[in-house]
Amino acid sequence: MPIQPPVKNFNPPTKKWESMYQASLQFKATHGHINILTADVSTEEEKELLKWVKYQRTSYKAYLEDQWDEIIP
Repeated sequence: MPIQPPVKNFNPPTKKWESMYQASLQFKATHGHINILTADVSTEEEKELLKWVKYQRTSYKAYLEDQWDEIIP
């Protein structure tokens, strides 16, 4: 049986996080995806969403890598 990473335990979302999450859902509803590229960005809100999505992906990837390092040294 493969080793499974531990259950993710993030802090509760903040109001800012919730608003950005809602913006990402709106982007997905409009565009059919959440693969925001710099070419897709035309407004300040979209620029903020692009930054937020990049940060979320980077943070989550780092979190998973840290968790795996604890399981498999």
